[in-house]
Amino acid sequence: MSGPEKLQGVAESVAAAAARWRSGVLAGVFLGIAVLTAVSGTLRSAGLPAVPQFDQRGMDRVVLELLSDVRGRVERQQGDAEVWGQYGMCLVQHDRPREALVCFREARRLDPQNPRWPWFSAMILEQTDLAAAVAELQLAFDLAPDAAHVRLKLAATKLAQGDWATTEELLRPMTKDSAAAAASLLERARAARLRNAPSDVLQILDEGRGQSRGLSAELLEEAAVAALQSGQPDRARSLRQESVLYPRQPRVEDPWLAGLRAFDVSGGAESAVADQLRAQGRLEDAAARLGALARRFPDRSRPALNLALARRDQGQSEQAAAELRQLAARFPGDPLVHFHLAVTEAQLGRIESAMAELAASLRLKPDYGMARSAYADLLAAGGRLSEAVGEAERAVADSPDEIWIHFGLIRLLLAANQVDRALQAIDLVAALPDVHGKSEQVELQRLRKELGAAVQAQGGIE
Repeated sequence: MSGPEKLQGVAESVAAAAARWRSGVLAGVFLGIAVLTAVSGTLRSAGLPAVPQFDQRGMDRVVLELLSDVRGRVERQQGDAEVWGQYGMCLVQHDRPREALVCFREARRLDPQNPRWPWFSAMILEQTDLAAAVAELQLAFDLAPDAAHVRLKLAATKLAQGDWATTEELLRPMTKDSAAAAASLLERARAARLRNAPSDVLQILDEGRGQSRGLSAELLEEAAVAALQSGQPDRARSLRQESVLYPRQPRVEDPWLAGLRAFDVSGGAESAVADQLRAQGRLEDAAARLGALARRFPDRSRPALNLALARRDQGQSEQAAAELRQLAARFPGDPLVHFHLAVTEAQLGRIESAMAELAASLRLKPDYGMARSAYADLLAAGGRLSEAVGEAERAVADSPDEIWIHFGLIRLLLAANQVDRALQAIDLVAALPDVHGKSEQVELQRLRKELGAAVQAQGGIE
């Protein structure tokens, strides 16, 4: 081989080697990029929750398209708190509370200074876990102490837990003559009633009279109960009569609610239809719809609860009790479930179990007047009449608008031969707004006859 040929061969070898080196370097670079991308993706996904899926069974096409679209935006923008929050609002509007909670918590992690995310979480949790709801409400309040709707909601929830001191502390700073003034006064009056301070309730009423927006029908009704508790039946009657001259307490506006409503394309129609069917007595149709809802939404207590109540209405009390016991185990923080389980157990003659469930309900919600009234009835049935009267009086104080709770107290006062107190109580009942219903009138007249007989038996004048 000549010199030039050798040089050509060397040149070709060098070129080939260089090409191989460049190829190897490029391959290494691309491999490195691929590995880095994979590792980066793994690390990133490890720091974020999976974007919640949702059960599509039975879902309207419009709802499905909306949820799919919003979920797709979350997958593309996983670091955007607002997008996570929008997906949560969309999910909660269409009965997916468990998935919505995941979204609101991630939105809060990404945007910890935004009070809307713990606020929406609290709205979900208050149905099943009051303590967890209070924790979320406290977060929202700490971030937005000037938001009236948050302050009022936290105060009302603290009141439901029996924390009267915190309720008062939260409500006192609210500005007089603001849109929330009347609501603040009403919650303060309720707190005073629950701690058995009727004179404080009447003082709060006087505050309301001095404010341009302070009075409401509910505040006057609270004051009427306080007047009766303090031995002023004539004043109680006068306050009841005055209450009809004032409007009912308006709801304090929640400016964050509009965000939820923007995603409502179904309105929860299926659940509303099922409840309407049950109210109409179409129990089989209601049970079928409620059964489907309970299967679709196992993380919600209400569809399964209403299904159990429909079964009880149909006379299937044992099956209803079994379903309610399962529901109470799944939702131990839901006072309504414990209450209806207690009612069902009492119907089946299992009194000790019923009393235990009512006690559980009242531990969770101390101001649950209907549960306390039922507890009073069971105490009376067990011969503990003096305790029963005390519980019934507290039930009336807890729920002054519930006319049947008043009727229960009157029956117990008659059984205890406390005729004078029964006469005062029936005068108060006669001024209640709901007294004009047909069944309420029948019960009122029956109790009047019994009272008349009791007065005559004591040698008095009817």
